[in-house]
Amino acid sequence: MALFNEELIWLGRDNTIDLQLYSNSSAIDLAGATEMRLSLKNTTVIITSTDNAAGIIRWGSTSWKTGEIRIVAGGSTALVPGRYTATLVVFDPTNSSGVVWDNNIPIRVMADPLAT
Repeated sequence: MALFNEELIWLGRDNTIDLQLYSNSSAIDLAGATEMRLSLKNTTVIITSTDNAAGIIRWGSTSWKTGEIRIVAGGSTALVPGRYTATLVVFDPTNSSGVVWDNNIPIRVMADPLAT
């Protein structure tokens, strides 16, 4: 699932990155997922969510598509503006070491455009 468009995170804003996870052309049921981690390569930043409804990484809402996740990272204090490549890892009871879904997500963190 390599992405070719840069995903944007606006610091201080509520914008989301919406992704849909597929395996063999089928969307993945994330009902059993217990944790997700987004690691920014060449940094020490790892964003972790264990709360599928209120964490920085969210999944499993009944109103979303199967396999859809939303990353709401604008409020993260660990991020600084710049371009990054990220790795997404999903954990569930069967995969306690996690499954790497993508290790090549291009992300650009943008400064708050209204900050003084």
